[in-house]
Amino acid sequence: MILKRYLLLHTLLLTLFSIMHTIKYLPFKKISDSLNDFNRTLRNFNFLTISITKLFVLLVVSGLVTTNAVAQLPGYDFKKKITIHNTQVSGITDLTNFPVLISHIDADLKTTGNGGNVTNPNGYDIVFTASDGTTLLVFEMDNHEATTGEYIAWVIVPTVDYNDDTEIYIHYGNSSVSTNQSSASTWGSNYLGVWHMDDDPDGDVANSVKDATSNNNHGTPDGNMTSADLVPGKIGLAIDFDGTATVNEADIIITKDIDKLSNVITYSAWIWNTTPHEGSSDAGLIMSKNKTNSDTPYCLTMNKNNYAKTIIHNATANGNPIALNDTVWHYIVGRSDGTTLTLFVDGDSISSSTPGTWADNNESMAIGGSEDTPKYRPFKGKIDEARISNTAHSSDWIKTEYNSQNSPPTFYSMGVEELSTPLPVELVQFEATCQNETPTLTWTTASEINNDYFTIERSIDAVNFEPVSIVNGNGNSSTAIHYNWTDENPINGTVYYRLKQTDFNGVFEYHGVRTITCEQTNDIRIFPNPFKNNLTIQLSENTNYPKRVEVLNYLGKIVHAKIIENGVTTLVLEKYSAGTYFIKVSTKTTQVVERIIKRK
Repeated sequence: MILKRYLLLHTLLLTLFSIMHTIKYLPFKKISDSLNDFNRTLRNFNFLTISITKLFVLLVVSGLVTTNAVAQLPGYDFKKKITIHNTQVSGITDLTNFPVLISHIDADLKTTGNGGNVTNPNGYDIVFTASDGTTLLVFEMDNHEATTGEYIAWVIVPTVDYNDDTEIYIHYGNSSVSTNQSSASTWGSNYLGVWHMDDDPDGDVANSVKDATSNNNHGTPDGNMTSADLVPGKIGLAIDFDGTATVNEADIIITKDIDKLSNVITYSAWIWNTTPHEGSSDAGLIMSKNKTNSDTPYCLTMNKNNYAKTIIHNATANGNPIALNDTVWHYIVGRSDGTTLTLFVDGDSISSSTPGTWADNNESMAIGGSEDTPKYRPFKGKIDEARISNTAHSSDWIKTEYNSQNSPPTFYSMGVEELSTPLPVELVQFEATCQNETPTLTWTTASEINNDYFTIERSIDAVNFEPVSIVNGNGNSSTAIHYNWTDENPINGTVYYRLKQTDFNGVFEYHGVRTITCEQTNDIRIFPNPFKNNLTIQLSENTNYPKRVEVLNYLGKIVHAKIIENGVTTLVLEKYSAGTYFIKVSTKTTQVVERIIKRK
């Protein structure tokens, strides 16, 4: 039986160590509550329960349970760590300035009026930083829903590590922010156009389908498109193209003449379609810069059998025999590095060929068809996130893009909400010493911001703390301030003290635990210890009465109490279970606490 108890206790201890290993910030009160529950589970293990608390206190005092060391971003009240999983990063080299999709629904990202912690109604107070917590990252906010906490953004991460997880932070809760913090510079000079396809195409309004880059290559709908063509997409919203056989009425998005001076290019889009395209072999143009019977500088297309194709000046890389009319979103990429033209489907290379000699036809670039009269080879289905870049992105880049955009919750994980407001008090010293058998606490602050007061809390078991005194703070200070406090009503034996600092708005913070043993001279004998059923308390002749006696269980709950009126008192504790207890003998001015053990 003893061996079984030991093994179970060993397992519980390993669990405790695991929890402590993962904690980077947790107020001591919450840790104490968890330990409280832990001790309830262990209360039958009489031979080791007291050591659990001492072990925990040792971990706290030694610094193995620490506060978050990440710097604070001024003005922002909250932050969460975002961990990009290296298993989702393709290849054996890091990716530089990579656009990571953050697509998340989080109750904390609702606005304050809807129960969240975002203060700006448009979500403008949401920003991102590197792992240091202060270096701002460039990003573009695509969407924020105040009532649901849905948030979509593209964050440029300077280095995405292939070998180790990459950490960044999302910050929010800054009431002083009133303007959009996102930037068109998210998409650098290598991007010729980025269309999120989440703008309403109703009425064929000029330049209404926005280009997210600073190039302003906005698209103009053509073909009597309506608001009903704006539909749920792969990432937020998408635009649904009719691909009608009456080609004069086909839906297309016409952009400017996006010049490309060489055949080094990457172009991509997410597509969704179910119906075979009609007409010629290249029946459904996804993105194209061509007209009927003209040379084709570049295009992505679907043929009548729903195979993807990419073309550079009439050189073709085919997606046969992968049919894409399966009611699933697919990521289609065409890439030319000047030597090889490659087609990618869902991050994987499907086919390649040699691109033709580059020649620009000076025509506009179109999404969902080709600019012509009548309209040429219209696409039938939904298109989302169309892009063109003058860089030949690597195969690892394209695969990692697919991983990031296809399943954001798999690509990264979002941590718990943390307070990111600068700490109101910088504590540089906190000690407990015995002065003439009396505990004395001293502490020093290097600076204080809105510091209202300190609460001194005391415990006999390092779990159940009670406030015993309040020391006023100094408000705001940038110089060192020294504090001291003496326990005028000390407890005999080992005692635990901690500081609770409270600022003017009620926010508080704990500053560790200090352990001290000051043996006070007293004339009280408690015997036998350990005991079985009865316990005797013997007081000296000089004792002032009455005295109150309390017996507390290991959770700090009073299970027995009595008033002593004479020198020798017997407590009958037969009905209580075996285990560790504390007995407290006190008057208005003094008290003595001893640990006692009840045997079976």
